[in-house]
Amino acid sequence: PVLVHCSSVIQQSLTTLPNDDIQRKATDLFKHIQLFSQAAVDERGVNYHVAHVQMLLQPVWQHPELHNEIYCQLIRQTLCHPQPEGHEVLQCWRLLALCIPLFLPLHKFLWYLKQHIRRHLDFRGDIATIAAFCQRCLQRAQQNGSRLSQPSRLEIRCILLEDLAKSLPIMLPVHLLDGTDVTMECDGSTKVSELIAALNQRLGLRDNLWSGFALYIQQNGQIHDDYLQPNSKVCDAIWQAESAALLSMPSGRQPRSFFWKLTYKNRLYFKSLISKETDTERRLFMYQVHAAVVEGQFPAKEEFALDLLAHIVKVQEGPCPSGADAHRREKALHGALARFYPKKLVVNVSTNDKLRLSRRLWVKWDCLSEKSSMDCVHMYLTLVRKWPYCGAQLFPCAGKATMADQASQHLWLAVQEDCVAVLQRESVAALANYPYHGIVTFGGHHGDFMLVVEDQPGMGLPHSPMERGGTQRLLFQMDDKMIVAVTLHIASFINMAKRQKDALDRVVPK
Repeated sequence: PVLVHCSSVIQQSLTTLPNDDIQRKATDLFKHIQLFSQAAVDERGVNYHVAHVQMLLQPVWQHPELHNEIYCQLIRQTLCHPQPEGHEVLQCWRLLALCIPLFLPLHKFLWYLKQHIRRHLDFRGDIATIAAFCQRCLQRAQQNGSRLSQPSRLEIRCILLEDLAKSLPIMLPVHLLDGTDVTMECDGSTKVSELIAALNQRLGLRDNLWSGFALYIQQNGQIHDDYLQPNSKVCDAIWQAESAALLSMPSGRQPRSFFWKLTYKNRLYFKSLISKETDTERRLFMYQVHAAVVEGQFPAKEEFALDLLAHIVKVQEGPCPSGADAHRREKALHGALARFYPKKLVVNVSTNDKLRLSRRLWVKWDCLSEKSSMDCVHMYLTLVRKWPYCGAQLFPCAGKATMADQASQHLWLAVQEDCVAVLQRESVAALANYPYHGIVTFGGHHGDFMLVVEDQPGMGLPHSPMERGGTQRLLFQMDDKMIVAVTLHIASFINMAKRQKDALDRVVPK
């Protein structure tokens, strides 16, 4: 039979293919599968197998005609093998498990795959374990759909090395803004929304509809991180970040670490819901706000910055050490000033001034010794929430000529729950405020970001041109990626307000 194991190389494809070129790729594919399975996977030399899998799957990914073919070849290599528990069979089973989330076979070949997996569930040992894992992968792929990208190095390593008795074998470190990392588990079909739900349960956060938290990915070397859409696949995002990083690496250099970083942080800050925040949300939001303070995206003069810093140090280090532990205290003070003090306030600061700042911080820290960490978090948030744009997402831009005296000025667009504001870049002082109910339209316009607003005397930028119908068209210079980010952020707030209203209406019917 065609789908029963045979050690010889196939001379033609196992499925009907459209032309000779694809036929040749099919026979080459079988040779690569044999080469991959002949050498046993070893953790020290796993990079060979990772590279081989990526090379093997490349033509299959480029030519969908080979999707059915690779499944038939893997079924052939794992059916009626004389050594059913040998490493050759087990590695072909693992390769099968890797393919299932990427794409499923079509028509009768999907039935063949289901029967092949079901037949091996009654086996003993590793075969039954991997077959059960493949069955779960198949169910998940049918539920969540096929992938948009090839498997990353991390995904391949996990499938080849991890114990597949676990339903979620891919281990992902997720960074939090308090400096900690949470290791989460996923599979090749896991959606971002599913990973977020697991994170919320682990950390004690509300649903994202109410908390506004979101998952971001940052490629090594990038300044900005990218927001991950809830319906996208986690492994697709990892592959895209990894591929971009590999392209920027010098030729021949061997990767030694992750090419990306997943971060979970607040994206949509809802002032109207702060009374419902959990302690973990408040703590993480405190660190997120302070990152803006450090980068100059929050108005903070010296005394106010030291007050904020004292609360951060108390949460980070605990009570101020006594005089007997002066070395630990000085080390903590020095580290806090280096890490958490606004960068623009330490430019050209002398050594004596730094010592003076350190002493003042020590006094403020010591005054908080009787306060608990959560007390300090609450006090910190009470201080920063007095600024009306606390929690707003700031996007750098420059005014266009249509904005008269603001034309050459560097600005921030501050997007928050109820409005879009224009702030000066250096002082973060408000220039204009546009509530969503007064925004007619927004989005990209000939390479700029456009905001069309209804005329509101005293609310807009001075000397903005008036158009017919009592509207103003404001243009802001920013790159294409930033235009997409601002547009999506405004739309997210507007859409989220409707979703929250609908959710409340279902709970409390009118």
